[in-house]
Amino acid sequence: MNILAIDTSTANLTLALFSEGKIIAKRNKKSQGILSESIIPIIDGALKKAVLSLSDIDCFAVGLGPGSFTGLRVGLATIKGFATALKIPIIGVSSLDIIASNVRKDNVQICIVLDARRGNVFAAIYNKENGVLKRSGEYFLAPIDELLKRIKKQAVFCGDGVSIYKDKIINSGKALLIEEEKNWFPKAENLIMLALKKAALKEFANNDTLKPLYLYPDDCQVQK
Repeated sequence: MNILAIDTSTANLTLALFSEGKIIAKRNKKSQGILSESIIPIIDGALKKAVLSLSDIDCFAVGLGPGSFTGLRVGLATIKGFATALKIPIIGVSSLDIIASNVRKDNVQICIVLDARRGNVFAAIYNKENGVLKRSGEYFLAPIDELLKRIKKQAVFCGDGVSIYKDKIINSGKALLIEEEKNWFPKAENLIMLALKKAALKEFANNDTLKPLYLYPDDCQVQK
């Protein structure tokens, strides 16, 4: 199976190509300028490097957020456009799940915390046992103090919200570990691994109804 995976939920665009059982190309690039003008050349460049064309792709995997409203909209619209034109299925994965997969420490609780602005964070809590990652509860939007109240035992904290709320997290006594900064953002190679599991279960999205996971109300989107 050939998979093209992309996440545009943060300031770092991440892309990877999977073919013949391995990652054959990947790109992690800080978004500069207008994403809608750069995303196609970035995808095209990765395909050329891998000696593939869009018609060779069997499935697209895309990060659904939460995160940058503009980034998510552009990324998903691009993938849906390709998928519709070429009749290729899409697998959507929460960007919080992708980031949680960056944490290598085992048998721990994991808390992903992303800056949502306005004093809020996008968050999700996971348990990782014997290498198996399982989300506990829903994805949610809340002030950092509310998030910390939800955490009943020490956890590994990961995500760009750590840079803003690090002191509060540490002072709360809930931090087992603060994950290093290089793991705070989605990585497309982890998106591919999650997509492969969904593909095996035939969990493909409906291209017409697939939409980003914003968490903010539709009339209160944060432009990032």
